[in-house]
Amino acid sequence: MTNDITAGNETINPEKVREDMEQPDLHSTELYVNREISWIHFNQRVLEEALNREAHPLLERVKFISIFSSNLDEYFMIRVAGIEDQYEAGIQDRTIDGYTPSEQLEHIRSMVAPQLMQRNDCFYNDLLPEMEKEGISFVRFTQLPKQQQEALRTYFRQEIYPVLTPLAFDTGHPFPFMSSLSLNLAIELEDSETGASRFARVKVPSILPRMLSFSTVEGLGTEDGVLRFIWLEDLIQNNLTCFSLKCALSSPTCSALFVMRILKLRKMKPVTFLKRLNRESVRGATARWSGLTSAPNARAHQKASHEES
Repeated sequence: MTNDITAGNETINPEKVREDMEQPDLHSTELYVNREISWIHFNQRVLEEALNREAHPLLERVKFISIFSSNLDEYFMIRVAGIEDQYEAGIQDRTIDGYTPSEQLEHIRSMVAPQLMQRNDCFYNDLLPEMEKEGISFVRFTQLPKQQQEALRTYFRQEIYPVLTPLAFDTGHPFPFMSSLSLNLAIELEDSETGASRFARVKVPSILPRMLSFSTVEGLGTEDGVLRFIWLEDLIQNNLTCFSLKCALSSPTCSALFVMRILKLRKMKPVTFLKRLNRESVRGATARWSGLTSAPNARAHQKASHEES
């Protein structure tokens, strides 16, 4: 007895059809999608939610920008870290989806770079102007009138200055530890005696809100109903003269550095490096330099360990 199937005037034998079918090559790279590249496509869809003016309210789009960025941080800390380990170990074997570790890293770079440009363009050229229209404004310290600058300086001295710990470094001491996902200011100094360049680092404290609302600062009028914010690092950068310096501030005085460390089993490794600092100066650093202290209790701050978290 056969299991033939009749289709119109034609009789089909399923057994023969099955035998005639070409068996798929399960080792073919065309049958597989690279996990890391697939994840980037997923995060692109998150970014597209922020780009979609019609689908979401304004602040929801801002949230999607935040989600996209935090996703990307975690992706590089964990997933890209694993690929870099393979690359550093000299592994050149292709995975079942057809990529070597170096090819994966190149492909990731080529995909993420345009995404970052999209994100920045969306936030700075679309979302910020739209928030401005809705009465939410982000201002720069240098754009403010003198009266508001003085009010912010007073707030800085009372609330922010006491929790800052500047760490200066030179070629003779180890570079200070910079915790993961921390925002830091790299300050360029000029020795008043020798004219040599020196560098210091100030960590933007995570215990304080990154965006300082004018409504929390005494002396800043908010009668017009506009919600104004200033970035914490901008306020710190424009009040560097409050520190006790034995060296003069150079120009440009400071650059913002965002540090992300890749996660490993039992240890962490820096991903970013200080591009704007002289390599020889970065090679050694000191966490204790009497030429720079931030708080009234200088001794306490000079005891700060370079393994600051």
